[in-house]
Amino acid sequence: MITRQFNMFDPVMPSVGLLQAGTKHNTIPNSARFEATIRTFSEASREKMMTVTPWLLKGIAAAHGLEAAVD
Repeated sequence: MITRQFNMFDPVMPSVGLLQAGTKHNTIPNSARFEATIRTFSEASREKMMTVTPWLLKGIAAAHGLEAAVD
């Protein structure tokens, strides 16, 4: 998404800092969550990321028959 929808001269950097899913090594968890930060130079890129990120995450979840909640 970053290389296709953003200008390479106005960098955008998402970084996942936390990933939590389940408590057992042999059981598929019912839910998972991650937290990320987004760094940008311009307000326009920051606003665009706030729009396209939920769309992307919900689309990936839907492609796998899941739901995603984005805060």
